[in-house]
Amino acid sequence: MEIKLLPVIVQEKETLSNMYQYYHYDFSRYTNQDLNDDGTYGVNIDFYWEGDPRWNPYFILSSGVIVGFLVGFLKT
Repeated sequence: MEIKLLPVIVQEKETLSNMYQYYHYDFSRYTNQDLNDDGTYGVNIDFYWEGDPRWNPYFILSSGVIVGFLVGFLKT
């Protein structure tokens, strides 16, 4: 098994946004955040590509398959 981190590019934003829905669901019992009328948590991840280079999203791949994500914050 090979684990790799792959930077998420803006063209893959929809995939990451879809994965964020599960993340928000998992934490909703602690944040008391409810679903929007459209059945989503209204996640907006545009800020990753809007100028602050310290935030860096990555896909976690296992044997070439996306199995998760992480967000790295680079201290400057």
